[in-house]
Amino acid sequence: MRGREFIMKDGYSFHADIDSLKITYDDMYQAYTNILSRCGLRFRAVEADSGAIGGSGSHEFMVLADAGEDEVLYTEDGKYAANVEKAVSLPIDAVPSAFSDYKKLETPNTSTIETMAKFLACSPTQIVKNVLYQAVYDNGQTVLVLINIRGDQDVNETKLQNALTNLAADYDASTLLTLEVPDAEAQAKWATQPLPLGYIAPDISDDYIQKQTNLVPKFLRLVDKTAVDLKGFATGANEKGYHVVGANWGDQFTLPKQVVDVRKATAGDRAVHDPSQTIQTERGIEIGHIFSWVPSILRP
Repeated sequence: MRGREFIMKDGYSFHADIDSLKITYDDMYQAYTNILSRCGLRFRAVEADSGAIGGSGSHEFMVLADAGEDEVLYTEDGKYAANVEKAVSLPIDAVPSAFSDYKKLETPNTSTIETMAKFLACSPTQIVKNVLYQAVYDNGQTVLVLINIRGDQDVNETKLQNALTNLAADYDASTLLTLEVPDAEAQAKWATQPLPLGYIAPDISDDYIQKQTNLVPKFLRLVDKTAVDLKGFATGANEKGYHVVGANWGDQFTLPKQVVDVRKATAGDRAVHDPSQTIQTERGIEIGHIFSWVPSILRP
């Protein structure tokens, strides 16, 4: 078991060129592998998010245990393993839509994907889910973020944080401070009227945002890759108790310009390196982490 307090070893190296850095990184990778192997521990080295430390790449060394606080995703061929925060995969294929005509339908008590899919007798893969976040940058700017993602998928907030950090310069900021789903209290501070939660559409109006200092007056609209190619999809109608079906990008809704990969990879997905490989899951305890940091100007 890993306790809340523990003794940690830190080591740093500095290099004149990238080739030298790669050699030392590989040496450290092998050192951890040797130590854990000689201790007789069952472990995996997994690709990981570098978090607040930053960097151009990192690996965590996970001792596998049912009590582990982290989830590890991997393939049986041994060619891929990653922390769930970092993992990428291919989702199952979307079911072809049964909605041929665009129409607005009354859908009472269907504010969740599960209830909506049951009411419409459709697959969650035929639904565009619209998830709202509130982001605050280090210069005090608050941005309301709307993510369009396939209904059967969930947002990986670590990936979203990274995507928003990369957009910081667009808001004259350098980094992201906080990211949260705005609760009723938070919404009351910026919304001009109650939001149709559970029934939001991709084109919800920017008029919902009050004009305030340090509040960006437009939604930042991002679309996850899983929603880009959907046709005849169902989604919210911007009115409580109503959805639309048979919708298409380019017809009823404008596809956001910024396409991102912010979905959470899960067990049962297909592997990117070999779609015939199915993603598996295990729990792990992180007991080692190595980082590689290359100045952005030198990165490929």
